[in-house]
Amino acid sequence: RDTKQDLEDFRGNYRKQAERNVQAQFVLMGIIKSEKIEAMKEEIETRIAAMAKNFGTSPENLTRYFQNEKHRSSMENEVKNEKALRRLIDLADITVVEKKPDETADADETSLETEVSTEN
Repeated sequence: RDTKQDLEDFRGNYRKQAERNVQAQFVLMGIIKSEKIEAMKEEIETRIAAMAKNFGTSPENLTRYFQNEKHRSSMENEVKNEKALRRLIDLADITVVEKKPDETADADETSLETEVSTEN
């Protein structure tokens, strides 16, 4: 197989995933803005304490690390993204519907399709 073609396939696959990731991030950013979602000090402190436990260090050490604006901003964005995702799930009206097999498929085949709507 042609190495150049493999590289093009690889790039194409990752490009599609990158586009989906960017679209998802825009959706979350829209929810954060419209719902006025903030990262509260207590949420940051709770997350830092959990991280410190996982890393085997003190919360004070990580708190010093997150005093850096870049690191603190990254942590705040993580918290806001998680809250926006939870909000999106709360707003979603998820219905699982049995999809009829199409004419070309095996008559015994059925599949499930998930419909998601955020309309209330």
